[in-house]
Amino acid sequence: MELISSPWEDVFLDFVRSINRRATFVSPYIAAQPLTQLTSNVNHLDSVQINIVTKIDATSMLHKSLDVEAIETFCRKFTETKVKHIPGLHAKVYIADNHTAIVTSGNLTSSSLSRNLEYGIRVNDRDQVSEISRNIYEYEKLGMQLSIQQLNKFSEISSQLAEKNDLVSNSVCLELRETLEQHLHDAQYSIDELRGTSGKSITSIFGKGILYVLRNGPLPTEAIYSQIQRLFPDLCDDSEERIINGVHFGKKWKHHVRNAQQYLKRKNQIEKTASETGNEWKLTGNSNN
Repeated sequence: MELISSPWEDVFLDFVRSINRRATFVSPYIAAQPLTQLTSNVNHLDSVQINIVTKIDATSMLHKSLDVEAIETFCRKFTETKVKHIPGLHAKVYIADNHTAIVTSGNLTSSSLSRNLEYGIRVNDRDQVSEISRNIYEYEKLGMQLSIQQLNKFSEISSQLAEKNDLVSNSVCLELRETLEQHLHDAQYSIDELRGTSGKSITSIFGKGILYVLRNGPLPTEAIYSQIQRLFPDLCDDSEERIINGVHFGKKWKHHVRNAQQYLKRKNQIEKTASETGNEWKLTGNSNN
């Protein structure tokens, strides 16, 4: 294990050059320059499987801390690249094959590599790298894979947001600022619509989330609610009530969580047990099926 302090661009380049067959890049913010360095420094990149795990966010696109156009360009050049969107992502992890992992505060941006004060570790122990890979895979299962068409759509939205932002920056007009806010709202709505195109039901999505949050031990339903909302903020809108015949039955998303609990219970993947503090849910031996 090696400690990494800033600037860590040389460490990143060594990492990139060590990639042989497969690499995973986990970062909420991604800029064009590191992707260019990746293109220039990996031998036979067209035969390497690249996984990019990020967080598509309207504000990030507005400020270009997430360069969706650069990601789209990279994916068009290297068509085997897979991109996943995880709404609650904050981790920054980089994995090369089964031999090296970097866990760091640094995003995949030029400022992170060469200017910001970052800190992290480089792991070369294969058992530890395998464990990090397994943990990241658990994160990936909570996300959604993006098609090249979806990346293109968000690239166009990003360009529109940048144009509006430039107009606002050069103006004191309140109307322009309100227009930018509306464009940001519309962009975030388009991002949230990804759930409807993922091909997965809300029960399936929340079910995977429940299995994930119970991996460390039993939890009562209220604690499950809290963690599910943290994992899927785009699906847990507190303003939406479930109303039947004029009667309020609580938050709509919590109703979906309860449905997912019952679905997993019927599949014998989770079960409810009594504890000193009340009823709790826990995984069964079939939870990996």
